[in-house]
Amino acid sequence: MTDYDINNPTGMKNAVEWTNDMLSRIKQGGCWFVPRCASSYTIDHANKTATRHGMMPDSAITRVLTECGWKVID
Repeated sequence: MTDYDINNPTGMKNAVEWTNDMLSRIKQGGCWFVPRCASSYTIDHANKTATRHGMMPDSAITRVLTECGWKVID
């Protein structure tokens, strides 16, 4: 196990911290582009939703965003 494996508590904690920090840098209605899944996520801080647009969903991103208290909309 590593500190970056979201299948263990330490890895998920690190992923949640990283994601919350990254989301705090995106303005309301801004986009987060994720090359590995050729998708972008429109960020709605007011409703804590991330709306995915693109080629394919990424279950790891959905898991981490959910753990952060966000809802992912496909």
